[in-house]
Amino acid sequence: MNARLAALAGVMALAAALPAAAMTRAEYSAQRSRIQDKYATDKDRCWTRGDVQRRVCEVQARVAYDIARLELRAQYRPTPSNVEKARHAKADAARALDEARCDDLRASAKKVCVDEARAKWKNARAEEHAAASEAR
Repeated sequence: MNARLAALAGVMALAAALPAAAMTRAEYSAQRSRIQDKYATDKDRCWTRGDVQRRVCEVQARVAYDIARLELRAQYRPTPSNVEKARHAKADAARALDEARCDDLRASAKKVCVDEARAKWKNARAEEHAAASEAR
């Protein structure tokens, strides 16, 4: 599972490093198709796992898909709104993954886990807000 997280982090870093050059509609469509194909492949791979691991795997696949899709949209149409949505998607993705990992825990441990995930998410959002304020 750590290898998948490392791969996801690598994809996110690569997407962030790509230049924000103008993209043609054909390039956008081709890239969108690649993202959709990768999501379908990643989701299909999850079926070989156990119940909780499968849910975590599916959340990882969905998170990677959402981030890639929003970053592609921000590259294609780099409006402030699209760029902000792509930035927020990363914090939301980390929260979704953390909460999916909490599903395997019981009662009080699950509550603590979910509360920690929520706190990490709030901190990430606050850091994004501070960085956005500095950039202005």
